Amino acid sequence: MGRVKINYDGAVFTDIGEAGIGVIIRNSQGAVMASLSQRIPFPHSVEAVEATATRAAVQLALDLGFQEVEVEGDSINIVKALSQAETNYTLYDHIINDTKFVSQLLVSVKFLHVYRDGNKVAHSLAQRARCNQPFQVWMESVPPDLVQILYSDYSFQ
Repeated sequence: MGRVKINYDGAVFTDIGEAGIGVIIRNSQGAVMASLSQRIPFPHSVEAVEATATRAAVQLALDLGFQEVEVEGDSINIVKALSQAETNYTLYDHIINDTKFVSQLLVSVKFLHVYRDGNKVAHSLAQRARCNQPFQVWMESVPPDLVQILYSDYSFQ
């Protein structure tokens, strides 16, 4: 099926004690393969939300049968933690370890940092979780209100 790029992001809704995660998967031509928006209970930190979003991104790729992935997020701490072999002792380390473990089921995985400007669709999907159903997946599309953001956000290297 070829290599895909996955962007993920998290958003915190402190007023309701919840968070949102957003994931978008695109193929090498930039076509959307899937997108996800999920509302979760706020774990305990923004970085735990980002780690949970990363875990959801990897799981979605596995569920859809993708084997070669680049996973991009805008939290440098999460990307570093996922890229290092040694354990870092944080409150969200169990999520990092689980993501590393599940990632071993992929043929190829790279965890990369992207600046917030390159992560707009994933961020919008995470924000959208506030008013969506608790878990939504769109196949080969994004919600209609995000199409314009989609085409301004894409870059595959």
